Amino acid sequence: MRFIRDFFEFRRLELSDFEPDHALVRDRDVTGVARAPKLMRRGHEEFLIYHPNAAADGREAQVDTARTPILSVDLNAAGGRFAIEWYRTEDGQSQLGNDVIGGDWRELAAPWTGADVVVRLWQK
Repeated sequence: MRFIRDFFEFRRLELSDFEPDHALVRDRDVTGVARAPKLMRRGHEEFLIYHPNAAADGREAQVDTARTPILSVDLNAAGGRFAIEWYRTEDGQSQLGNDVIGGDWRELAAPWTGADVVVRLWQK
């Protein structure tokens, strides 16, 4: 949990500024609510997505070590260019991704295999 806390503190992000809107994100390979990615947004200018990349083991969530998290994000109501930052929750490693343009569904693939990730998209 320390690395997640650091993610928010370092970027000065307040979760109270965001509202949940999980319908805007999906992973075509994930079924069930517990394993599904979760999205929060600040208007249509900034999005935070958590993907647990969990394997179904019948009891508890274990990271699927063979899988790269891939997300489809609905940016239909969000115009403009968005920067992307990937954050690996297990060790606090972050990496910038290629910018995306809003106005449609966009597919995003994590830079790591076998990890829970947080994705931040913010309007440039």
